[in-house]
Amino acid sequence: MKFAISVPDDVFQAVEAQVQKMGISRSQFFADAARQYVEKFTLADRVAEINAVLEATDYDPSEDQAVVNYGME
Repeated sequence: MKFAISVPDDVFQAVEAQVQKMGISRSQFFADAARQYVEKFTLADRVAEINAVLEATDYDPSEDQAVVNYGME
């Protein structure tokens, strides 16, 4: 998929310097950055879902340390 974006000059210059260091194209750089950005939000959504389940089940985080301590004995 091909599309055009506009970025501030300082961002463009920083990207240009970085792609030169990395030896990749601007397209690859922006594709990788977008993928990581989307994954960041996906991860945040997953964490929120897990936290909601833990709250609904009266989860006690102090039990975690007890399990870790038991496993280390």
